[in-house]
Parts: sequence; structure tokens; C-alpha cells
Amino acid sequence: MSENISKNENQKKQFDEEQYQILRRCFEKRDIAGWNDWRKVNKRTNVHLEGANLSCVGLEEANLSRANLQGAKLFGANLQDADLSGANLEGADLRRAIFTEKI
Repeated sequence: MSENISKNENQKKQFDEEQYQILRRCFEKRDIAGWNDWRKVNKRTNVHLEGANLSCVGLEEANLSRANLQGAKLFGANLQDADLSGANLEGADLRRAIFTEKI
């Protein structure tokens, strides 16, 4: 599934490759807590994942608060219990994204 995480080449303006790689490594290790720890240490750092392809990615409980996810591909992503407070989701593809637990 790691091939699902990639950057949309049309969205280069603010995209932060280093942040993207940190999130990607944490996803591949199934360690979203690692991403959340990075966010705690880097509280003042703005997260720029504009245009990122995060389709079908497990981001359960991920701290994405105040993240710029404008134009991101989140098709089928698992965002259950993710913190999206203040996140910019303008133009993001949220089709089939999972926000709540399946019953």
C-alpha cells in the first residue's frame, strides 16, 4: 500500500516533502503514534501536505490538526478518530473516506 502515498506533481507551492516522508514512514511501519510524536515535538511547525496522495491510507488517530491538506487525495483513507480540527480540506478528495467505526 505504500505506493498509495505519493505527491501530486501539480501541487508544489507549499508541499513539504520532509513532512510527507515522515508521515509515509510512519504509515509504512503502522506507527501513526510516531507521526503524532513528531507533531508534539514540532508544535509550531505548519503541516503542508497539499496535493498529497493519501488514498486508502490508515490515518486512524493521526494528528492532522491545522494541516494544509488542500487538494489532497484522501479517497478511501481511514480517518477514524483523526484530529482534523482546523485542517484545510478545500478541494480534498474525501470520497469513501472512513470517519466513523463500522457497525
